[in-house]
Amino acid sequence: MELKYCERCGGLWLRPQNADGVYCAPCHACLAGVTSYTMRNFEDVVIFVADMERAIEKLSPSEKKLLAMNVLEECTVPEVARLLRCNQRTAERLLQEALDQLSRILLAGGLSEELPSAR
Repeated sequence: MELKYCERCGGLWLRPQNADGVYCAPCHACLAGVTSYTMRNFEDVVIFVADMERAIEKLSPSEKKLLAMNVLEECTVPEVARLLRCNQRTAERLLQEALDQLSRILLAGGLSEELPSAR
């Protein structure tokens, strides 16, 4: 893990070594046009996990695989490209499309709100 400065807010955050992200999670979510999910207690966490499971189930198998490799397994984009046997730009596009689809599902389900600046 590397300690990095967010290029948007200037805050410190941890990212996997050799990853190419330049924004902390809250800034990344803001730039993607979604708000963060506020959790106040254990029950909120359980509800959040159940909501996310339902949202992820609506993704295609290939979208699930891409997001699992990148988010859960912490594969970098070049690693994803190598595993999928495609070029890096294709892997970047596919990952972004999968994240966009998940964002649309969360927005449609009322689990996230579109920011005014993203409209």
